[in-house]
Amino acid sequence: ADPTGDRTIGVLTKVDKVSSGDEAQVISVLENVLKPLKLGYVALKNRSTQELKAGMTLAEARYAEKNFFTTHPAFSNLAPDLWGVDTLTNRLIDILVSRIQVAIPEMERQVQKLLDETTSKLSALGRETPQTPDACKREFFSMVHQITTRFATAVDGTYSAFGEGSERWARLYARVYAEWDGLREDIHATWPSSLQNMGQNPNLELVDIVTRELQELRGRDLTSVFNSRAFNFFVTVFVQDWVQLSNMCLERCLAITTEIMSRLVADIFKQFPFLQAAVHDALIVKLIQSRLDSARQRVEQLLKLER
Repeated sequence: ADPTGDRTIGVLTKVDKVSSGDEAQVISVLENVLKPLKLGYVALKNRSTQELKAGMTLAEARYAEKNFFTTHPAFSNLAPDLWGVDTLTNRLIDILVSRIQVAIPEMERQVQKLLDETTSKLSALGRETPQTPDACKREFFSMVHQITTRFATAVDGTYSAFGEGSERWARLYARVYAEWDGLREDIHATWPSSLQNMGQNPNLELVDIVTRELQELRGRDLTSVFNSRAFNFFVTVFVQDWVQLSNMCLERCLAITTEIMSRLVADIFKQFPFLQAAVHDALIVKLIQSRLDSARQRVEQLLKLER
């Protein structure tokens, strides 16, 4: 189907058989007046049965066709681009070229789509599986090295091992730094509640309250020296509110670290699902959890120093 007429050209054959007096109607069609087509018409004079039996060649047929159109009383007035096999050949070539030019962008898109799909499938298959024990070891240590390298750049905030544009999920430094900023804000937000627990007015400045309390708790200390035990007691009230906040911050940092490490392991070990599961269990479940325990102990030690 060609509803727009971009690929349809009319061909009138055997015009030499047209009855005398009907030439005007044929000419009207050829000049695209009667029954017009977007690409118009071309008239041809074919070899007759007798000419075929006589062995007329194509070259002789073209000469006879040209002689017919240039000497016919009615058709000799037609424009040269409305008749002849050569005209039809050139017109068909032009149509073919124009259709190819129109189709090429879509063909390129389809080829690119198939290429991308094939590349994706090949990428999912990964590299050739190592066969020897030594090759397996080298492959394993290479993948572990990739994980540690990427993770190290995620920790220090350079993200150089992730290429030019690091993935947002891989920005460990930035994400953890935001959590620590949030912890600092949460700690500052505990001051009013801690003051209320001490029976103080939360609207007063903290420094003024501390100064007044220490002055009131001064005993035999020197005039310019505050009571250290009173100071420690006062600070302890605030530090107690920080323990839960610190642990919650650690949990969020653990979740971020686990997410990044899980995605790194899944990406680098995707060719080896069983090995991926083993590395995930050893590296993420055990190692990171042990580091969380160490971090929690360190936070408790730091808070004890503040009490």
